[in-house]
Amino acid sequence: GESFITIKNPLIIYAFRIMGGLRQLNIVFAIYGVLFYRKEKIIKWFLILSFIYPIFVSLIYVMRSQILLIFVFVAYITYIFKPFISIKMWKKYMRIGLLSSVLGFLLIQIISISRFGDLVWTFFLRYWGESFINFNNLLYGQLHGNTYGAAYFPTIFKIFGLKTIDSNIEKYEMIERVCGIDGGILYTFVGNLCIEYGEIITLCISLILCLVSIKLLKSRDSTLRLSQLLLIGFLGWQFIGGLFTCVFQGDNGNWEVIFVILLSIYFSKKKHSTIKINKG
Repeated sequence: GESFITIKNPLIIYAFRIMGGLRQLNIVFAIYGVLFYRKEKIIKWFLILSFIYPIFVSLIYVMRSQILLIFVFVAYITYIFKPFISIKMWKKYMRIGLLSSVLGFLLIQIISISRFGDLVWTFFLRYWGESFINFNNLLYGQLHGNTYGAAYFPTIFKIFGLKTIDSNIEKYEMIERVCGIDGGILYTFVGNLCIEYGEIITLCISLILCLVSIKLLKSRDSTLRLSQLLLIGFLGWQFIGGLFTCVFQGDNGNWEVIFVILLSIYFSKKKHSTIKINKG
């Protein structure tokens, strides 16, 4: 815990960031392939490993909350597919999911006990409620200013050549200096948007996002396009992970936003039937 390895090769750094940005998308594509790809079994195993990978990375960093959120996200995406698969397959995947959930919960508890001992449940309940309490007591109505994207979307700022932060420490300092609140604690994704744009603009963003999502997710031919599925995954991951913090902040999260937009546009232009999930 006291030693750090600095990676100086820029190619390795950017590759790691891009892989982080593909995390949520990998899970969506993998579940899509496992459920509907009927060919070589080796491909299915590869797809299964591709959404186990984020869990492995979370284990390395001892990120228990990330492991739990990934399990919830996998369940969420699988449930989206329920109308498009047979009852027999659904029961099979439910059994697999139940077993995986039990093993995952035990794994999280083992890691938590190793860190907190007898206080494990105290910290467990604290993590689940802390972000909401912080939003209510320490953020809402107490912002002195806004960062307008510079704090949580640095990669997008860099792409356009704008000045922004280079580390979490700089982000915390900026939020404290500009907004007048502690930048190093959890406020939920709504709180993060308030930090960036204020309460009124955040409300407008929410309304616009709802209207756009309703339009993009409408299906007139009983099909679910892959472009729509990516948007469903994007929104689901935001609401699941966003209960605690902004899951699209920093390099990994910013690349995820970029990839979702680009791939959604790409697949929305495709007309081939292989990118559709035909109901029934």
